[in-house]
Amino acid sequence: MALVVSPTIHNIKMKRVLVDMGTSLSIISPAAFDVLKAPEMKLQPSLPFIGVTLGHTWPLGHVELSVTFDDS
Repeated sequence: MALVVSPTIHNIKMKRVLVDMGTSLSIISPAAFDVLKAPEMKLQPSLPFIGVTLGHTWPLGHVELSVTFDDS
């Protein structure tokens, strides 16, 4: 099941985020990362994605982001 929500990610209120409960891969665009980026936030090396496209897809890296939801 997929739904569209408006969470707060790293203290930034997002307008529309697609959440697919069946996926184990979360991707944000470089432009969204630039908006969310805090001075201490640095991309960490990451392993390639396999099975998303033909062959291997190497991400720019990964970070952990705090995400909150409320009913307002």
